[in-house]
Amino acid sequence: MLNPKVNGTKISYFFICHRKLWLFDRQLQFESDFSTVEEGKFISETTYPDERHEIQLADGAVLDFYDKRHKVVHEVKKSDKMEEAHLWQLKYYLYYLKNLGVEDVTGRLDYPKLKKTLDVVLTEHTGV
Repeated sequence: MLNPKVNGTKISYFFICHRKLWLFDRQLQFESDFSTVEEGKFISETTYPDERHEIQLADGAVLDFYDKRHKVVHEVKKSDKMEEAHLWQLKYYLYYLKNLGVEDVTGRLDYPKLKKTLDVVLTEHTGV
């Protein structure tokens, strides 16, 4: 079952920096460049203007947006520099939804600035 103390951001920070995860877990956030965070939000909101953004789930997880028609969870990122962290964050969301009984959901990492997408499917091989 899901651990209520785990969310997508923590999964991502685990792969990015353990210290950042530790600080975030204790609600000590030090973003070195606030403009970078704002740029990421701007990209997400303007790339898919017709979609509902930042869908809050019960445990505090936040999906960038969910395409109900095709059952695809989208995570919009500005760069693929930390793609492994992005992948595991998205896999966590797919696992979370599966545990809620949402079947056949897939994911897509969207990198609008790079004009790149990466489709993600949760399988037993993913290790989650």
